[in-house]
Amino acid sequence: FTPLPSDEGTYTFDVIASDGVLQTRRTVSLDVVADADTTSRISGVVQDAAGNPLSGLLVDLNGTTANTLADGSFRLTFAGSIPAGPIVVHGEQLAGPVEYPVLSIDPAVLLGRAAIDGIDNAIPRPIFLTAIDTANAGTVVPASDSTITTPAIPGASVFIGAGSTSHSGPLVIMEIDQVPA
Repeated sequence: FTPLPSDEGTYTFDVIASDGVLQTRRTVSLDVVADADTTSRISGVVQDAAGNPLSGLLVDLNGTTANTLADGSFRLTFAGSIPAGPIVVHGEQLAGPVEYPVLSIDPAVLLGRAAIDGIDNAIPRPIFLTAIDTANAGTVVPASDSTITTPAIPGASVFIGAGSTSHSGPLVIMEIDQVPA
């Protein structure tokens, strides 16, 4: 149960625990109260594919920014309404031997619903960034046909026709162990 602001009130329900043989039941009450902090917020956690927190990443939504903390958490706080646009996680700015991508994704995809003004819109699961496999990158040359392959995924290839892109440089095909969010 993830209550919305319109769900304020008291909810009573039974919690049942069982080990397959014995069972116990307990009636509990849950009070859903208004958020005392009425600023509009989006918060979440950024991790690598292994579930390790990624610290020091810039997270941006239409000019409102925050850096991830040591535990990978971030909170974007807006003076008014939450602006339209994607949340951008700047993995490319992380210093170190491992390279990460830029991830741009609609907040509604991360939240499973539209963002709501006046509350903390907590993203319910981590945003995962998978390390870029730079060792197996192919090269795109815009003026000629390019076929990118990788030994990491036998049989996988991407064909880029001459003149179909302005991108010039490395392109990586990689398997994603975790979906981005």
